[in-house]
Amino acid sequence: MSYPFEPRIHKLELQELVKHLTNVFKKLPDFRKGASQTQYTMEDVALSAFSVFFTQSPSFLAWLRYMQEQKGLSNLQTLFLVKNIPSDNWIRKLLDRVPPTEIFPVFSYIFKALCETEHLSRFKSINGNLLIPLDGTQYYSSKTIYCKQCSTKNHKNGTTTYSK
Repeated sequence: MSYPFEPRIHKLELQELVKHLTNVFKKLPDFRKGASQTQYTMEDVALSAFSVFFTQSPSFLAWLRYMQEQKGLSNLQTLFLVKNIPSDNWIRKLLDRVPPTEIFPVFSYIFKALCETEHLSRFKSINGNLLIPLDGTQYYSSKTIYCKQCSTKNHKNGTTTYSK
């Protein structure tokens, strides 16, 4: 299996990132009830989810579980220090209820690191402004105001939402 990415991060930088992520993820709220449902820690679940985005591979967790079964160890355990690899369903079940604000410290940390290492310099304009891609879809929506160019979403209850 080949991965659709070329790792460009130094191992030491990754270790520092994983350490920071673990500290943030340990503080995530855990909405589970009962000891039988605590097979996976919140940091294992969140680190597993992060690894999918880090490697840009949608089948990463399935591949890691296969490697663990065949070789006894996976990159998720060695690179991200995950002890128990959760299923996709467990990741969704546990992380869907976590407010996005709980993850904000991760973005700040990564952005600061990218600025300090000048990885963002190639994304600056002639004037030195940082250029960022934005998906401008649905920045406006209404059930009553619309134009010819608006996208429409027809709801089951018969109403329509217009967005631009």
